[in-house]
Amino acid sequence: MRNIDPINLEIYWARVIAIANEMMETLIRTSFSTVIRVNRDCSAAIFDHTGRMLAQPSHSAPGHVGCMPGVVRRILERFPAGSIRPGDAFVTNDPWIGAGHSPDIYIASPVFRRERLAGFACTVAHHIDIGGRVGPTDSQDVFEEGLLIPPMRLYSAGERNEILFQVMEANVRLPHIVLGDFDAQMASNRLGAERLIEFAEDYDLDDFGAVAQAITDATERAMRAAIRALPDGRFEVVQNLELRDENNETVTVRLSAEIAGDGMIFDYAGSSPQIRRPINCVMNYTMSYTVLGLKMLLAPELPYNEGTQLPVTVRAPDASILNARRPAAVWRRAVLGMQLPEIVFRVLAPVVPDRIIAGCGSSPMWLWLLSGWRPDGKRFVFQTHFMGGMGAGQGHDGLSTAAFPYNMTDSPVEIFENGCPVIVHRRELIRDSGGHGKFRGGLGQEIIMSPAPPKLGRIEGALTASFSTGHLHAGPAGAQGGHAGARAEVALNNEPVTNPLVTLRMNAGDRLTIRLPGGGGFDAPLDRAPEAVRGDVLAGFVSPEAAKSVYGVVLTGPGSAVDTAATTALRERMRDN
Repeated sequence: MRNIDPINLEIYWARVIAIANEMMETLIRTSFSTVIRVNRDCSAAIFDHTGRMLAQPSHSAPGHVGCMPGVVRRILERFPAGSIRPGDAFVTNDPWIGAGHSPDIYIASPVFRRERLAGFACTVAHHIDIGGRVGPTDSQDVFEEGLLIPPMRLYSAGERNEILFQVMEANVRLPHIVLGDFDAQMASNRLGAERLIEFAEDYDLDDFGAVAQAITDATERAMRAAIRALPDGRFEVVQNLELRDENNETVTVRLSAEIAGDGMIFDYAGSSPQIRRPINCVMNYTMSYTVLGLKMLLAPELPYNEGTQLPVTVRAPDASILNARRPAAVWRRAVLGMQLPEIVFRVLAPVVPDRIIAGCGSSPMWLWLLSGWRPDGKRFVFQTHFMGGMGAGQGHDGLSTAAFPYNMTDSPVEIFENGCPVIVHRRELIRDSGGHGKFRGGLGQEIIMSPAPPKLGRIEGALTASFSTGHLHAGPAGAQGGHAGARAEVALNNEPVTNPLVTLRMNAGDRLTIRLPGGGGFDAPLDRAPEAVRGDVLAGFVSPEAAKSVYGVVLTGPGSAVDTAATTALRERMRDN
């Protein structure tokens, strides 16, 4: 097994990816909470006995998986291999070890083969509640953000750590859901362990170290080859965010990228210091989303594993917003961290201008937590994600209401209304919200909702909405001459909400309107084919007015043909001007 030939490597690699996919589906189908079962805010992965990642699922949350290697290694530091027994399981949600905030809980289960530690099956899931404040938007430190679990045994030789389970049950609002999701993670891990043992038996493997090394090496070589194809150089970009610190100063990200041979260095020196608001990122989360942005540009088809990260060095100043020092507030770190791939696109745009995509309406993430009491007196906590339009790229339009870069789904209206006492009055795509261009940005959406009215004789169905937004002041940027997407709007009873991190108290009769931004366009609008513009109008993506004023396309009437002669003349005049 020292030298695995390419054919066998492909067989092994496909096998472990299939195991990870099956683990992921098991976790989703056995979970209790909507955030896992519907939104798919979870991941799974397989490791060898040293903590090297072999595979992740084809569809997983990239921020989770990119942080996983560090989690398993920290578990092995705390619990050396010689102390681990069959039936053990280890748990942690420490933000500085895992995915950057306390709701993301990792559970790792050892896999034994021939009485020796052979590897780990690991899952991570965003739990609906871990105590503390519900989805805090103004927490000052991590201690306000819920229960913190250092690396410890969740199970010992098959026996539950009852003390830890009792502590968790006493600290969360919906213990039957939270502990049910713990069971779902364990079910996924058990299935992963069984499949890994079957894999080892089929190919007579003692452990998975040689396979992990071969997969890691192959991935690293592919990444280095892609970097080597780029010209050497150093590039810089500065991005001012809509977020402000406790002194009302603008939060700034400064990134330099240095390409040298087959390696790259990303350095966030000069970025804002950490702040007393919950948007700070820990270093492993910053690394994860930085490398993700590079991978999407250079090797989007390559399965993600530790080899993806090896050619890349990511640096950020200590105690900065991208390398926060404990006990910084971090609960809403996705507001900042999920903008990093787009910042990577910007800094590398001079090198790979045709591979980037325009700005996206889902970056930063629109994450909503609604909590309170139902009219029947029962407590609820419900989380969902709303999606804006995705930016366009060379050769393709942007997708409407698509998650980027976090690879999750939002909740259908029926599940949303069933999960918490709300009424959704409207949910529809917003015409003309996608940035115009030769390739058009995806559309944003409008959602109008109210708390459900109270039932006679029951307590009022009031709720608290805690949410993060983005692009309230400017729409997602276009690229290569494309137009920006429409900016976002949030209003409560027609009063604009301008803070991207806010908590609102809503009562029956209140009306919350959310208009998510569209994605940016790519390349000049006058280069879009007239027939494509006609199709946009017929599909409701573009208004007839915009077809004429922006694209220079004259239609003879709704649903009718393009007036070719009039379009040619109009486009010539528009280009002259």
